Amino acid sequence: MNADQFMRGDLVLYIPKYANGNGQHPDCERGIVTSTDDKYVLVRYRGMAASQATDPCDLKLIERPERTALNPRAAWPFPERKK
Repeated sequence: MNADQFMRGDLVLYIPKYANGNGQHPDCERGIVTSTDDKYVLVRYRGMAASQATDPCDLKLIERPERTALNPRAAWPFPERKK
């Protein structure tokens, strides 16, 4: 996959190259896409304060939350910061 195929809020699975596509490998990690650029997908993994630049070839899309008129923020699961 290319970085432009991911959207903010997507739930993804990181599969390291040495796992040879095995999504059950113990080093696989779930995360949430926070943004993308031309080359990388920025993913916030569990327990990390900041997003990590990840090669899109190492990611598998698990779920893309549906955005609706009643729930336009459904694709962004993190709470907003208070100002």
